[in-house]
Amino acid sequence: MNRRHAAVIALFLAVALVAGMFAALQTTQLGASSAAPKVSAAQIAQRNRQLDAIQAKLRRQAAQKPPALPAAPASPGAPAASSAPAARSQRVIYVRPAPIVKVVHRAHGDDGGHESEHDGDGGGSDD
Repeated sequence: MNRRHAAVIALFLAVALVAGMFAALQTTQLGASSAAPKVSAAQIAQRNRQLDAIQAKLRRQAAQKPPALPAAPASPGAPAASSAPAARSQRVIYVRPAPIVKVVHRAHGDDGGHESEHDGDGGGSDD
């Protein structure tokens, strides 16, 4: 390798090193400046009070019983007795559908469909 070529390569490596160091320093400075939020303690305390009030409201709502459901109307054909046993639930039977089978033929060259062993001579001789 020529000395001139070695000097050019060393110069390019030095420029790349300086550019990399500059980028790394800029990145660390950006991370350090954006990590510290500019919020006062009064704003944080106010937001904490709001969140506490919302939390208390949610706890009060969770402690309340839900309203009772309205009575279901009787079906037209059912007897009017309120002490009658509950209607029998329907039995659900699941029937699995028949499987769908797809056959895809792919030529692998071992089925002999594209070329015969005799190369079209018909098996006879011309003697």
